[in-house]
Amino acid sequence: MYPSSFATTPSSLFSSIRTSLRPAGLAVRGLVLAALASALAVPAFAVLPAYVAVGQAGSVLTSTDGAAWISRSSGVSSRLRSVASRAGVLVAVGEAGTVLRSTDGITWSAGASGVVETLRGVVAGPSGFVAVGGRNSSLILTSADGWTWLNASAPGLGALRSVAFSGSRYLAVGSGGTALTSTDGATWSPVAVGTTQSLDATVWTGTTFWVISASGTLRSSTSLTKWSVDRISPAAWIEAFTWSDKLLVAVGGGGTIKTTTDGEKWTSRTSGTAAAMHGVTWTNPSSKTRKSLPSELHFN
Repeated sequence: MYPSSFATTPSSLFSSIRTSLRPAGLAVRGLVLAALASALAVPAFAVLPAYVAVGQAGSVLTSTDGAAWISRSSGVSSRLRSVASRAGVLVAVGEAGTVLRSTDGITWSAGASGVVETLRGVVAGPSGFVAVGGRNSSLILTSADGWTWLNASAPGLGALRSVAFSGSRYLAVGSGGTALTSTDGATWSPVAVGTTQSLDATVWTGTTFWVISASGTLRSSTSLTKWSVDRISPAAWIEAFTWSDKLLVAVGGGGTIKTTTDGEKWTSRTSGTAAAMHGVTWTNPSSKTRKSLPSELHFN
């Protein structure tokens, strides 16, 4: 199960265009048309879909409401593992160092990660994007724009599988109980989680870091110094989930997509694909109305 992370979408194109010029033939008409063109030339992120999911064989799905999904061409056949968005830019990462970038969720272009290892997680932060992965040791990359990526300073611990951001601190987790934290995404230090068990996913719920393992162990902490340990029973089909101000969206094997408003009653959605979906994100996490993740989730 691999949660994801999010970015910002403006709510309107423009409010009005006014001019004090009197009609004066083509010259004034040209000025008015130029003003209209300028007002309409808003950044591409004004039309970002609300939800974006990625997965097997380069699959990309987009949705405006979490219910109806449209397949998009990513231009690659490699497995995509995670997706995040920031300031109108979407970034997806995956096998063999694959990095894709989009400003509308429809057209995707390849970035240059500079690595061949699989990237399993990506998250957005105040300075750009942080991607994690690796084969035999921790690999962390940072990028301000999703195009150019730099290696971060990371301890040589286990390969990383997921990364989350709280608004002030990053947490990355992975094999052998590896957990690393950073305040800037560039310099990382180890965190003691209290296990050598592989950690498959981490997510910031709005109040707490969750760290989840495939065995069904959930560790939670608000400080990264003291951890509570619980048992959960995640459904086998779940690969990732994200939530917004109204809806929680979960994706997984066989193109499965389900949504819930309360964490208990789920509605199956038609994805139009049989490909496994590994990552999903909501593109407007800065929304002031976004709620914390439900304290109890019942996957079925």
